[in-house]
Amino acid sequence: MDFALGYGSLGFDSTRWQNSTLLLGGRDRSQVFGSLGISGMFTAGRLQLAPYGRFDRVRSRLGAYVESGPANVALSYGEATAVENVFAAGLYANYRIPLGRASLEPSVRLEGRRVHMSSIDQPLSYYDWPGYGYVLSTENSSESQMLGGLGLMLRMGDEFSMGIEYSYAGNNGTYRNESLRAIVRAPF
Repeated sequence: MDFALGYGSLGFDSTRWQNSTLLLGGRDRSQVFGSLGISGMFTAGRLQLAPYGRFDRVRSRLGAYVESGPANVALSYGEATAVENVFAAGLYANYRIPLGRASLEPSVRLEGRRVHMSSIDQPLSYYDWPGYGYVLSTENSSESQMLGGLGLMLRMGDEFSMGIEYSYAGNNGTYRNESLRAIVRAPF
């Protein structure tokens, strides 16, 4: 069982032109996140199987701010909060092929995810008319994602290894992400 908790603080600056007027703003932003995962390792000869499940949660907060500039065109933004939950389940497998003092390990990873994003309500008004505000809203959204990967690792003893890994992620819509990475691990 693994878990992680964390907190992040970021800055956010904006620049907006309205006609010939420059309006500047800045708001604080924070994130609190956590992850809880469970996995196991099963070995059958040279084959290793590792099924796993994970729950991730991220809560992002944007602080309120008012743009600097003339009050009749400056916007006032209220605080906004968003929450994202991810449920993931997958399987990682590799097979060790001995090559004398080294070994070659092909691997495969398959993962399914369910991502749910909460609605976001962003209050907005002109600074000099706070009673006449708007709320920009996004609705709750959910999507399913699939991830897959293929890898090939060459291990030289227990300390040095190098390899290559291809991964693909996509959903039932238009999202698609592919990556290819080289891996080198050595003690120092």
